[in-house]
Amino acid sequence: MIGMVISSFFAQKLRTLFWEKSRKYLSLFLIISLISILHSPHSHEPWAYYPYLFQLLIPSLFFYALSSHLQIKEFVIRGFWIIFFSSIIECLIAIAQYFVQNPIGLDKLGEPFLFAIIGIADKTRWIFDSFFHIKSLSNEIFRAAGTLPHPNILGCFIGFSLFISFFLYTLIQTKRNRALFTLALFLQCFTLFITYSRAAILGLLLGSLFWFGFFLYKKQANIKTLLIKIVACIGLSALLLFPQLIERGGIINYSVCAKSSDQTRLIYQMRAVEKVKKHSLFGIGFHQYLVAMKEQNEKGDAVHNIYLLIATESGLVGLAAFLCFLFSLIWHAMRNKLEPISVTLIAILVFLLFIGGCHYDLIKSQQERLLFFLSCGLLVLYSQKAPAFTDIKKKQ
Repeated sequence: MIGMVISSFFAQKLRTLFWEKSRKYLSLFLIISLISILHSPHSHEPWAYYPYLFQLLIPSLFFYALSSHLQIKEFVIRGFWIIFFSSIIECLIAIAQYFVQNPIGLDKLGEPFLFAIIGIADKTRWIFDSFFHIKSLSNEIFRAAGTLPHPNILGCFIGFSLFISFFLYTLIQTKRNRALFTLALFLQCFTLFITYSRAAILGLLLGSLFWFGFFLYKKQANIKTLLIKIVACIGLSALLLFPQLIERGGIINYSVCAKSSDQTRLIYQMRAVEKVKKHSLFGIGFHQYLVAMKEQNEKGDAVHNIYLLIATESGLVGLAAFLCFLFSLIWHAMRNKLEPISVTLIAILVFLLFIGGCHYDLIKSQQERLLFFLSCGLLVLYSQKAPAFTDIKKKQ
């Protein structure tokens, strides 16, 4: 990544790198975020917030470099396979955590010490616990997080990798390899469900509607078979975790737990709207939402919506720049001939942007930022004049 960024500076003019097509809107968003820090009520100590802006700049540089390196295309499918196998490792770790209901000693790899929980009245982890009369020590069940900071972030990564798995499945030729790949798909689906991340599960369904709808319309080979397998994997996962999903709510039904969570988020959104009204132009300052909450003696957390969060911290000007960036990405992609990789990247973007409407990790968590800017960079790359998909398959 560092090599790509450095080579980008030498390979082309800075104006081309930072102020062309979709890149200019991201550059504008970063500039506005800096202005919001200088313009904020806490501008007497702006240096305290520069490190947070720098953390956003790092994955942004990844986007600039990735979107301008046409020669990277020949390595993209290899990168997809790396992401796929990484997701399977995360799945195995997460499943072990979930059934042990404890950390498994991988703290040096990022495994969290504390896990988000859901309340399960009968103290069961899955449907077989009821059949064999197995009870957990507590009625609070850990949501799997793998080696990531929170189950929602793991859910985002697994959903992201599932779309890549959809694409990779179309490249597999033999029945034996497809059978093995189907097992991997089930592991990914089951892991997504044990994160109990409502946004990731519903976002996967939304992005899948676009992905499968496009390829069914184009009558792509093996897509109907893949759809049947995915529906079976999701259905089996939901069946195995049915009592727990009912308690969690928000996916199959609407439980007290889900209602309480949504009411809290609605309060956060109302607070954010009031802040936007008071500081509509450049906001209260990048990464200063919690500071503003503390000054106003507000309890809870930042608004769980990246669009409202951006509007609150960087103002309506910052939100407009960010939305222009997203619109430009999709507009340029749709204007070109859509290839399987482009369709997959658009589906991923739909998935990520839906998640962004439900929690703030897409712009606050470095892991989700990297996934987001990776997807955006590749989409820009494949929105340019790309070689035919058949040529890519031949190279593999």
